[in-house]
Amino acid sequence: RLGGAVYQGGGGQLTIDGGSFLANTADRGGALALLGPATVRNVEFHANLAQRDANDPVLSGQGGAIYVSFAGTLDAQDC
Repeated sequence: RLGGAVYQGGGGQLTIDGGSFLANTADRGGALALLGPATVRNVEFHANLAQRDANDPVLSGQGGAIYVSFAGTLDAQDC
């Protein structure tokens, strides 16, 4: 599973301005999984977790708060 709270599949620009992500869990990107361009501003991340999956030990467990794929980009400000 990608992105415990938000999965951005690469279909356009994602912008998140303000807020918090608390205690989200996924295999990759405990809070956010980004496969395209994203801007994240004024956001707090607390206790997000990327869990290891025994069926996918190579790729799972990446990005405790944010996972950015090779095709994604991230502009993070005041996080």
